[in-house]
Amino acid sequence: MSFKTMQTETLSYYQQLDVQKQLIWTQPRHQMAALVSLDVQLASLAQATGLETGVVANPSLQPKSQQLGQVVRCLRSFFLFANLMNWNQVCQTEADELEKLQQLDIDDQSKKATLYLMLKRMLLTSYYKKRQAAFQHAWMLFLKWALVDCGFTVDQLEAEFKQQLQALQEQI
Repeated sequence: MSFKTMQTETLSYYQQLDVQKQLIWTQPRHQMAALVSLDVQLASLAQATGLETGVVANPSLQPKSQQLGQVVRCLRSFFLFANLMNWNQVCQTEADELEKLQQLDIDDQSKKATLYLMLKRMLLTSYYKKRQAAFQHAWMLFLKWALVDCGFTVDQLEAEFKQQLQALQEQI
C-alpha cells in the first residue's frame, strides 16, 4: 500500500460518512473544520509523545501502540485537509523521499517541540495564505516526526491504517 492508496481510501471513507450523515459541506467551512480536526490530532500526538516535558511535571507519555494510532489519525486528517485544498499530490510521497527522511537524526525534546510548532505554523500559513508549499513543508515535518522521531516504519503506518479504517467502516 502507498500513501496514495491510503489517501484514496481515507477520502472514500469520509465521502461515505458524509452521505450516511447527509452532510452537505460548503467551503471554506469544510476546509476550516478539517484544519481544526488536524490541529486537534496533532496536539494529541504532541501530548502522547511527551512534548510538554519540562512544562508539565508528569507528561502523559502513551505506549508506542497508542502513539502509532495517533500518528495514523493525524495522517488521515492530513489527507482530508489536502484534498479539500486541492493539494492531494503533496501527500503522495515517493519512496526515495521517505528514504531521505529516514536518514535524518532523531531530534531532542526541545527540537521536537520546535518541529511541532513549525508544523502548526506551516499549516496555518497554508490555510490562510493558500500556500501549497507551506502545506508541503508541514507534511514533510509530520513525516519526519512520525518516521524518525517516533520511530515508526511505513509498514507500521499501513498496518495501523488498515485496522483503523476497517473499524471506522464497520461503524457506518
